[in-house]
Amino acid sequence: WFEAINHAFATMATGGFSTKNASIEAFNSVYIDWVIIIFMFLAGINFALHFRLFRGDRRLFFANRELRFYTLVVFIGIAVISTSLWIINNYTIGESLRYGAFQVVSILTSTGFGTDDYELWNSIGAFFLFLLFFTGGCAGSTGGGIKMIRWLILIRNTAREIKQIVHPKAILPVRIGDQAINQNIQRTVLSFFILYIFIFAAGAFIISLFGYDILSSIGASIAAIGNIGPGWGDFGPTDNFAGLPYPGKWVLILLMMVGRLEIFTVLIIFSPAFWRQ
Repeated sequence: WFEAINHAFATMATGGFSTKNASIEAFNSVYIDWVIIIFMFLAGINFALHFRLFRGDRRLFFANRELRFYTLVVFIGIAVISTSLWIINNYTIGESLRYGAFQVVSILTSTGFGTDDYELWNSIGAFFLFLLFFTGGCAGSTGGGIKMIRWLILIRNTAREIKQIVHPKAILPVRIGDQAINQNIQRTVLSFFILYIFIFAAGAFIISLFGYDILSSIGASIAAIGNIGPGWGDFGPTDNFAGLPYPGKWVLILLMMVGRLEIFTVLIIFSPAFWRQ
């Protein structure tokens, strides 16, 4: 019961801390893996949608564009990575689905639990999983990262820009469902994305100054700002951050704070205008 309660909290909070040093792999249970996969997926959904669903509004829940996009990304990730594990790493079909699905949902929702060492995977599966480090769950969920709604707005805005080049005189609003997205929101999302990538790159550069290779530096930075937990290289799923010098730990602490507070909240605190008001 003690372990069950702790892992339930760590799953729904997408925190990823386990009572076991080997994380969820220590249980070596297909049943436990799939239970946690399902609830990590649910934790990555906007909790306002859960509330609407519990009140009986199923139409709004299943019609939500962000939820659909989130689900699509999860299924594409599982399909690509599981197939690569089955064909290239010679996992059985069951093992491919089990480990592929677990790591996709764990990384995408920024939970950070582990059941397999993804650094030993083939390059296709490992690279696709690395891309998921830059995603995150839905807005209003317990997940960290950039968030699916921002990615959806960025993709729709990019598609709109391409159409605008072809039809320069056309008025083409960015829409998600039936709702047109205000241009101020589009600018805010674009600014957030640029700041996110800039801070991630700055964090990776600073970590590299402590003598770590580029993969370890990038892995530590994105794992911290995305609130994921495990990274790559010297900070992979079977390693930890204990060996990082204290100044490096403070850098990651700041990155975790900035990522959890979603950047603008932190920048406002350092704005003189904020304190004058």
